[in-house]
Amino acid sequence: MKNIGKWLRRSLLVTIAALLSASFIAACGGDSDSGDSGEATASNGDSCADFKTAYVAIARLPIMQSTYEGGLQAAKECGGGQIDYVGPAQADANAQIQAFRDSIASGADGIMAEPLPPDLWTAVIKQATEDGVPVYTDDAPAANLDIAAHIGPDPVELGSEMAKAVADIAGPDAEGEIVIGSCVPGVELVEVRVDGFKEEMSKLLPNVTYTDTLDTTQEPNKSYRAWQQIAQKYPDALAFTDFCEYGGPAMARIQAQSPQDWISAGIGQGPELIKSVAAGNLDVAIGQQPWYRGYVAFRILFDQLMTGEAPLPHQSWLNTGVETVTEENAADVLVREQALADGDVQPQLDHFKKQVDELFADPAAQAVPLADYFTGS
Repeated sequence: MKNIGKWLRRSLLVTIAALLSASFIAACGGDSDSGDSGEATASNGDSCADFKTAYVAIARLPIMQSTYEGGLQAAKECGGGQIDYVGPAQADANAQIQAFRDSIASGADGIMAEPLPPDLWTAVIKQATEDGVPVYTDDAPAANLDIAAHIGPDPVELGSEMAKAVADIAGPDAEGEIVIGSCVPGVELVEVRVDGFKEEMSKLLPNVTYTDTLDTTQEPNKSYRAWQQIAQKYPDALAFTDFCEYGGPAMARIQAQSPQDWISAGIGQGPELIKSVAAGNLDVAIGQQPWYRGYVAFRILFDQLMTGEAPLPHQSWLNTGVETVTEENAADVLVREQALADGDVQPQLDHFKKQVDELFADPAAQAVPLADYFTGS
């Protein structure tokens, strides 16, 4: 196996270096226990500097950039491991798969990817796994993919938290039609979010009705045009909801230009989207905490590469949680997210410190079978 072999070679070199160092110290009459323990630890397999990884994004969206930034922090903490951020500018499954293949060909020791739609990825991920390259996913898993593990929030919780926030704004006696938007109608990843939304809403606002799931596309400008048409078709809707990252900015843009006051809710956590929430142009944003999930995923990946052992059970899922953003807390969230966009990672470190400490006390104990991802943890 590629990575195990690399780890064994590194371990052998470390052992030889340690023996030579001990012989040199003894020859000079020194005490072998008086050396710098920090340097000894760093050379004893505790640095990820020799490892090259890749983050194969579905598209260059703010959420992916934040995920990458989280990975860079993990790489920095373990000694400077390499992360190549690759993938198409806009969603293009074939281009993304080619970027995955290119990463393998260029010598990536491990990969994190967003395989959407998952069915197209079965063969390439299986081959990478057989070749000893661990593959983690962070946004679009499938139970049949031969991945090391999935790191990301609960899709059912994404939907249910959106429902709670929308119902809170609408009031307990609200009735009317809720528009359901999706960038990939019928894809299980997003449909599970929608199901979580409807299940929770049935408890909170049992008299509302829903449109069919409408296609709002995987490209920002097209999503905006799709939502323009939807707004014209459903002017009396109680709420507009979109369960992909593309819809929130589109709805906010339309709301800013419209005299009508719909309830609107989307997925996302980038600074510009949070500004829209703070300004009242989007009522709810459900964040996937991308910086945190990127940090967790790459810290686990680099740990596996350094030790030669998988920190999580194969084909498991580690739930990294969600964050609900409304007008009430948007200003506070914006401080953290804008700082990250400006290159200051400290607010993220401060905010997630407790979660990081608790998770890495025993990550395997918090992992569940990947099959649970589609039913809620």
